[in-house]
Amino acid sequence: MTDEEFEILRRILETAAGLVHDETRRDSLNFSVMSRVDATGVASVAAYLGLLAGPRGDAERQRLVDAVTIQETHFFRNPPQIRALRQHVLPELIRRSVAQDRPLTIWSAGCSTGEEPYSLAMLIRELLPMATRDHVRILGTDVSGSALEIAESACYGARAVQMADPTDLARWFTLSGDNYIVRQDVRELVELRLHNLVTEAPPFEPGEVD
Repeated sequence: MTDEEFEILRRILETAAGLVHDETRRDSLNFSVMSRVDATGVASVAAYLGLLAGPRGDAERQRLVDAVTIQETHFFRNPPQIRALRQHVLPELIRRSVAQDRPLTIWSAGCSTGEEPYSLAMLIRELLPMATRDHVRILGTDVSGSALEIAESACYGARAVQMADPTDLARWFTLSGDNYIVRQDVRELVELRLHNLVTEAPPFEPGEVD
């Protein structure tokens, strides 16, 4: 990848999705771009830039964004934050939404492969066992279509659940071979949607999100 090609690709990703690549991330970007060069069958990075500028450009830009985004997260990540949500934040938000006779509304922006919105749904299930989407709405959005496909499957390996308490594992997951499947009563509280924070308007009206 030449300096000029790197600069063009850097600008494309920053404009398309707010993803910033400086010189320290040049090698990782080069790796991702070359994987797309191979996948599309073009002859060079220059030809790939032509593809991005052509009729297939929108679809291929999405695939490039998928390739360069880091999709690494865990269930119940950051235990002090989880304790605060479980003991203080969510109970107060639930009380407020009930008093106002409206659904509790949570937006997990940049939800990656879904661990965060599902963790929130599990915490809410503890507090509101009989809740439906009439009572709780959790929207998980991400710019990566491939990450959202994993979230939709709700199927995770051991690494994703390594920070979960054994009680939570037994309560909220079904074991299938070496994989952990999020239970349906958790999944039904979560809606997943492709959304670009840079180019698209927020999916809620002002003041609608808790």
